[in-house]
Amino acid sequence: MADQQIFKKWVPRWLIFVTTILLLVPTLLLFAMSTANVPAAVGYYGIEPADVQFSLLVFYAAIAAFTPLETRFFNRIATKEYLLICLSLQILLAYGVYHSSSLSIILPIRFVQGIVNCGTTSICLNLLFRQLHSNYAREIGYAIFYGL
Repeated sequence: MADQQIFKKWVPRWLIFVTTILLLVPTLLLFAMSTANVPAAVGYYGIEPADVQFSLLVFYAAIAAFTPLETRFFNRIATKEYLLICLSLQILLAYGVYHSSSLSIILPIRFVQGIVNCGTTSICLNLLFRQLHSNYAREIGYAIFYGL
């Protein structure tokens, strides 16, 4: 899947790189946003601190469960459409978590957030790898990702 499916030919490489990094930032924030301030989440949702940590585990479990399957989706749907679907779902799911107050609603949404996060991260990492023209593109890409 070529970059031309997402980016026009006239777009400079540095802009593609910056855009890809900016697309990665919200997905990285979702990794630990809910546990960044456990007392605030407990007060906002009216749940126990253990429930907040469990919601993060549900999120991680979804990522771990979906990672092997994600390649099938990525290969069957065009990159641009897959990216737009994932970004749209991320926004809707974040809105759903923000406006829900029941743990029985939050946990399934967090699971789906993990699945969508996995898709977005995979697309952005692949775009990042393509912009790094080096024998060590994957290593550099992962170093940037985990460094963020």
